[in-house]
Amino acid sequence: MKHYAVTLFAAVVLLHGAFLETPSAADSPYVEILESDATGMTLRVRAPELRVKQTIYDGKTLAILNAAGLPTTSEEERPRIPFIVRTMVVPPEGEVAASVIHAVSKTRSIGFLPPHHEVPLDGSFHPFSPSALVPSPTGLYPASMVSVRIMGFIRENRVATLSIYPYQVGDGDGTMRVHTEMTIRVDFEQGASAAKALPCFPASPSPPFERMLSEKTVNYSQSKTFRRRRPVRQALRKPVAVEDSLRIRIVVKEDGLYKIDWNLLEEAEIDLSGVDPGRLRITHRGEEVPILVAGENDGAFDPEDWIEFYGTYNRETFQSRFEDMYKDPYSDENVYWLSVGAQRGMRLAGESGAVVEVDPLKYNRPVSYEYTVHAERDGYRDRLARLPEENGDRWFWDSGIDGGRRRDYEVTLPDPDRNSFLTPVVTVMLRGKTYPSGSPDHHALIYLNDILVGDQVWDDQA
Repeated sequence: MKHYAVTLFAAVVLLHGAFLETPSAADSPYVEILESDATGMTLRVRAPELRVKQTIYDGKTLAILNAAGLPTTSEEERPRIPFIVRTMVVPPEGEVAASVIHAVSKTRSIGFLPPHHEVPLDGSFHPFSPSALVPSPTGLYPASMVSVRIMGFIRENRVATLSIYPYQVGDGDGTMRVHTEMTIRVDFEQGASAAKALPCFPASPSPPFERMLSEKTVNYSQSKTFRRRRPVRQALRKPVAVEDSLRIRIVVKEDGLYKIDWNLLEEAEIDLSGVDPGRLRITHRGEEVPILVAGENDGAFDPEDWIEFYGTYNRETFQSRFEDMYKDPYSDENVYWLSVGAQRGMRLAGESGAVVEVDPLKYNRPVSYEYTVHAERDGYRDRLARLPEENGDRWFWDSGIDGGRRRDYEVTLPDPDRNSFLTPVVTVMLRGKTYPSGSPDHHALIYLNDILVGDQVWDDQA
């Protein structure tokens, strides 16, 4: 079947500047992923050159270390040692362990390192000796070459820091162990089972957040399999006869048909046994949504029964006030509520697909239908100082187009009906930034596949 497409997309004209990107942690010159799967990953680490600045104090040679701007350890009474730290996304459950499986090392004489505090002025400085402070089986500080620390969750992502110590100071003898190259194995306990996702709630990540995550984590591609599940919240454990006495929260982040079956409810610890499925209903912003409840005719919600409804991501929340604010500026998450009402809930209408008319002169065969494609990216923000603070969307596709220039924005139309008698409707949202003297301030020509479809002039930052 062909589709008829109506296009709606947003862009911005005459904004100046460039979008600056931060280098990705995955592109670090020091850490490289050799292989990864649900059980862990193997990394190759190449340590940057260690620079030693030496000074003489009280007849002793003291060393200050630096390595390509790396952070340093900061434990009290211990020396400052450069180390590599990377953030990684790990499975939502289970332990995470890291170990060095191979290292290319050498010993270097550097002098004594002062502890992490100011060198005393009374000359009472004592060279650092790790074995005198903390028993160390290696006689080195830091005692381990690699360590992992779980930090918590950022949205659906459980994150941890991987600290790598390619430089270890010797036991008060003025030497340092330098590991120029290391192979590190990070193991995820129960990684495969923890990566399982609930099929009812497809992920629809926020582009700005995903960009930040890709820049700040070493294993962004692998992290997509570790997203924490978003189960239906709250529990329904007994029949409820009073309308709206209990509601189950369902979060939707993409347009689509959603199915809630017995297994999903059981995994979320929700028991609908004993509930009359005919009274199940789903509401959205106070309005009931038609649903399909398979197997409801027997008066019981059985293991083979399921609920189906069409959900959409959160949008048009403020469009009645701000025409250009199609997407919700705060969240893509839309909330639907499953509850048990006093009366029968609204149902999707059923229609037979059987052939009832075989004479081709008496029926019209549908070949297309109306469809809207909305294309928008929030990749650039501008304050727009001349626009009232409460008016309009400040997020734009990109930094825009300078006067006299052209820029292409790609929008994909899924299988358009090129033979339709209807005319596609194209709506473009534009915003000016500059406000020169004279009028008009802006003149934009809009083309669709090199066909002129719009010619617009306006003033100021409207």
